[in-house]
Amino acid sequence: IRKLSFEIQKRLVRTFFPGLEQSLLGDIELTTLQTIDEYFAPFNGTDLIFNHSWDCVGRSDLISELTKAISSTPRVNVITGSGGIGKTKLLKQVTEKLDRNTVRFISPTEEITQKVLNEIDNKAILFIVDDGKERTDLDIRLRYVASRDDSIKLLIATRPYGLSYIKSRITRFGMVIHQDQIFNIPRLTKIEAEELSTQVIKSRNGDISLA
Repeated sequence: IRKLSFEIQKRLVRTFFPGLEQSLLGDIELTTLQTIDEYFAPFNGTDLIFNHSWDCVGRSDLISELTKAISSTPRVNVITGSGGIGKTKLLKQVTEKLDRNTVRFISPTEEITQKVLNEIDNKAILFIVDDGKERTDLDIRLRYVASRDDSIKLLIATRPYGLSYIKSRITRFGMVIHQDQIFNIPRLTKIEAEELSTQVIKSRNGDISLA
């Protein structure tokens, strides 16, 4: 594995040994920012029941609205939805419509540092934080975004109980968060849920009448 490029080493460790980046790679600070492909690699296998290879159902309008918001003025946008409703899947669909070179996910297992942020200074970038309420390094990212121009943006996904906390942290650093910067993911309708279930059951050669 040491003969592989460092980028490939990172991808392998993140996929198969999450949480062991420092032990296996040494420089933990180089593992806190992930590309789109690196972040979603563990979820792309169609052999997994819970994966992000299924077609997205019932979210087309929300995807368009969020993509438009990211491309406009607001520095911070927030996605909110209950556990398992599809926040991470929505992030995947949205990032597929953006310039992949300007999107970086914050590692779910490691905290970001000011050193890492300084190394990407003066680059237009969208930071994405999944499960933002659970992060202890949220203030570092917000402080960084607030101190830069509009080319640096932040997209945070959270469960509803974390929204008030995240809003309070955003305003603490002098940024505003209006209602049109908050995107709530509604539950699928019965028809949409059946469509998604049919995809899964068909892939397992099951009885689609159970959808």
